[in-house]
Amino acid sequence: EWTWPHDLNIQADINKKGYSLEGQIALKTLEDLGLLKNHIIEAGVYRGHCTEIVDDKGHITWMTWVNPGTASPDFHVPSSFGVFKLS
Repeated sequence: EWTWPHDLNIQADINKKGYSLEGQIALKTLEDLGLLKNHIIEAGVYRGHCTEIVDDKGHITWMTWVNPGTASPDFHVPSSFGVFKLS
């Protein structure tokens, strides 16, 4: 029954070069959720790059900002998370 907090803002843009997605959430909300502790948050950052479209389906290559030690980027494993230190 849980839903995202009301202060989660997401914007997407599709353009000639591809797309971009950005989001914003209050630090207080991250603290209330127990995700931000002492200005530190564990996070996974991934990039999907569509290299070709076959039969109306995009072939996406995923990249991650840390090496999760898996055969391919996998956002389902804890090792794919890194640490953001916020000031």
